[in-house]
Amino acid sequence: MGSAIAFPIANVTSVDTQVIIGVNQIALIAAGTFPELFDGVIAIEGTHSLNPPEFMDEGMGPNWLRMYADRVREYEDMTPTVYPTMEEVVHRLARQNPHQPHEWVEHLAQYGARQVEGGYIWKWDLWVRGRTSMELRREELERFWANIDCPVLLLFASSGTGRAAQRLDAGPLFKQARSVVVDPATHTVQHDQPERTIAEMKSFLASL
Repeated sequence: MGSAIAFPIANVTSVDTQVIIGVNQIALIAAGTFPELFDGVIAIEGTHSLNPPEFMDEGMGPNWLRMYADRVREYEDMTPTVYPTMEEVVHRLARQNPHQPHEWVEHLAQYGARQVEGGYIWKWDLWVRGRTSMELRREELERFWANIDCPVLLLFASSGTGRAAQRLDAGPLFKQARSVVVDPATHTVQHDQPERTIAEMKSFLASL
């Protein structure tokens, strides 16, 4: 999935200086595939993989694919939760993202929910959660990182459910990278700590 998106990202690069900012691994895959097109990369929580984690002895094999297929089947019977009021949508989002400023939570709730009969539901598609990474193995990502010629800023969250999947030690695997752990923040670093995120980005861009 990541490599499929990397190609259109690279194809739209037409100006003299290109700095790509991305959440998750897509920005790093694009820059590793087309290193000549980028002058800088800012990756927010971008060193994870959707492949089986290291604690699965089998790795990518029949059991992993069967687990993926069973999970996708479950989505056929799922129905989205309906929240009676927008206030409940805001409360749910705030509970899941305790570090986000309240004004951000309100904005994201209004943007991310849509009105239906009986209340509000989230706009996102349940089937997105069923994706699997069959293109790039976890260990293969390092080859893309090593092929990036430009400076890289890696922004990591200090906590959250996705932190264990990130490679906080990935810096030395790049030709020139700087790692920053934003604290306190969960996976949505740019929402939890917008001012700190922008400050780190500005500092990085000024160094190019």
